[in-house]
Amino acid sequence: MGFLGEKLTNNRKEKNISLAAAAAATKIKVEYLRALEEERFDELPSVTYVRGFLKIYARFLGLQPEPLLRAWAEIYQPAQPKVVLVERKRTSPIPFLPSLKWKFILPAAGSVLILLLVLIGVFNLIRGGVSPATSPRGFSEAAYPYSGSSGLKIPLPPEAAGPPVAAPELNLEIRAEEDVWLEIRADGSLVFLSTLPAGSVKRWPRAGRFQVRVSHPEKIRLFFKGEEMNLPRPADSSPLLLSLTEEGMKIND
Repeated sequence: MGFLGEKLTNNRKEKNISLAAAAAATKIKVEYLRALEEERFDELPSVTYVRGFLKIYARFLGLQPEPLLRAWAEIYQPAQPKVVLVERKRTSPIPFLPSLKWKFILPAAGSVLILLLVLIGVFNLIRGGVSPATSPRGFSEAAYPYSGSSGLKIPLPPEAAGPPVAAPELNLEIRAEEDVWLEIRADGSLVFLSTLPAGSVKRWPRAGRFQVRVSHPEKIRLFFKGEEMNLPRPADSSPLLLSLTEEGMKIND
């Protein structure tokens, strides 16, 4: 066990707090708290959870989280990949057909092209012979196709579709009346997992769907699309899970 684990464990024991009591207060599982104290970070869900749990647990124990986060980053910073530079060998380009005499090839190619164009013109004249008023496929020409006697109908183009309607961009604002633990997900991605200090304001302006988990809903004011939401107060003080979409707010079990 290193500095980080000893700091957490000794501080908890000095305050005579059990892991079960700490888990109930911080809403973090006992096995996750034990993994933090024993520095078994590979047993935690992800790096984001490690940072969030460290902040919450440190503040619960009355410690400053920044030194613990720096100690964790120095020890468990991923190794940087090594870059190996390989010298490229320069090769001289291979001359393209060096034995050919281009001054003789180009005039000959021009003469062949002119002869080919002449032959195509003669072939079209020989193949012709139809009257000017009749097309080669047998369709008679109309002098003025838009007149009433021609009987022709010109189809109108379909109406152009309007610009695509963009999906609504929902906005979320949370104001902390007291220190409160929050977990925010926008379109399924975790965007916030930490304690929001009293008096702080957090805003998330763009998303199609929000999920909010709050430990004590009575400690926050939640504004959705510019309107304050009336949050319920669970009787058993369990965390509240909300879903916020274009249809409105939904409370999940």
